[in-house]
Amino acid sequence: MTRQFRLAMEKVVEPVTERESELRQHMIRNLEKSRDEGKDTGAAGQFYRVQIKDKETPKVNNWQEFWDFIAVNKRFDLLQKRTSDKAIMDMVEADQMPPGIETVLIPDVSVTKV
Repeated sequence: MTRQFRLAMEKVVEPVTERESELRQHMIRNLEKSRDEGKDTGAAGQFYRVQIKDKETPKVNNWQEFWDFIAVNKRFDLLQKRTSDKAIMDMVEADQMPPGIETVLIPDVSVTKV
């Protein structure tokens, strides 16, 4: 019952989230045009102000160089410590267990409507 309720709520929220994303992209596109023309960095109305703010974000442009840097400098903190469960389980099923990995059983619940 709770799961069904959550799924029903997700169906309601999903279109709202998509619309929010569309509006966000629309504002960014239109305000960037204005900013590029040297006019404005934002827009304001009676209740809200919208402003474009650049956020610096890292992006790897050469994975091999990055991997080499991590290995040489032992800077594993630059990575998120998470495996790809699907890729590893594909290897396990192919009888090619990667070193340093083990499989564990984690309790889960399966609820089926009868």
